[in-house]
Amino acid sequence: MSTAADEAKIRVRTARADDAPVLADLCTQLGYPSTPKDLEERLETLFGDPDHVVFIAELEGGRVAGFLHGFLGLALETGPRAEILGLVADAAVRGRGIGRRLVR
Repeated sequence: MSTAADEAKIRVRTARADDAPVLADLCTQLGYPSTPKDLEERLETLFGDPDHVVFIAELEGGRVAGFLHGFLGLALETGPRAEILGLVADAAVRGRGIGRRLVR
């Protein structure tokens, strides 16, 4: 179980194009086999759309430990809202509050 101290060691930043290889691995862990090239192309498209954001969780030392892909949409019944389209923490470091930190 994670603690506030564990979560404080997790840095969140926006994704960069050079994150494609590790994002491909994380997508594959989530059950969506992907290649770095797949992710490069997807990121390029997402970077050009202001309604999408991809956040990266890094542990001390810069190790990428997870990501969150969010989308700002408009629902007829509720108006504007943000949706999480993808959220994954690296299997090797799950339980350390990575997902919770990304959502926050």
